[in-house]
Amino acid sequence: MESVLAVAGLVLVLLGSVAVFLLRTWRWALVAFAVQSLGMGLVALTIVALPIALAKTLTGWLVAGILALTLRREGMGTTEVSVIPPGWLFRALLALMLLVTALALLPDLGGALNDPPGPVTLAAVVLMAFGVLGLGLNEQPLRVGVALITTLQGFELAYLWSERSLLVIALLAAVHLTIVLSVIYLSAVTHRSLEEEVPA
Repeated sequence: MESVLAVAGLVLVLLGSVAVFLLRTWRWALVAFAVQSLGMGLVALTIVALPIALAKTLTGWLVAGILALTLRREGMGTTEVSVIPPGWLFRALLALMLLVTALALLPDLGGALNDPPGPVTLAAVVLMAFGVLGLGLNEQPLRVGVALITTLQGFELAYLWSERSLLVIALLAAVHLTIVLSVIYLSAVTHRSLEEEVPA
């Protein structure tokens, strides 16, 4: 049963992280982030108790919900027309190279992370790698925030294998919410400053 959950969670993590990295439309990107968070919870369920894995998933869904409500209220992201960004081929090749590299280095990466199960190692590395790529290729505050949270999700998944302190897990969840609130504020300030410059 655990192997089925691990494989299902890993598939969702791969699909969600790649979609978040490639998609341009906010609505679909946030749906992909929610799928990614569900996959992380399923993978985590193979190494921790259900309440902890559920908390990880719910934290990701809460972040996605807050971002969705903010975008709808502020009317941000509604001007995006194309689902795939202009540089989609470059991003797709980067994603493919990242996945191939992660698979090739899986045994060595497992040793660096204290030898967790294969799905846990691969999911953690993929999340951290796509998060770092997102940090480097995005300039919008909200997208940078999602990329940073994705990186932290990968770190948390690797961390859960070595340490399962409830206090640290709660602090990491608080960090997620702090990040999302900070990027919402920065995005709102940027959005309003751009609106003020348009009439001029």
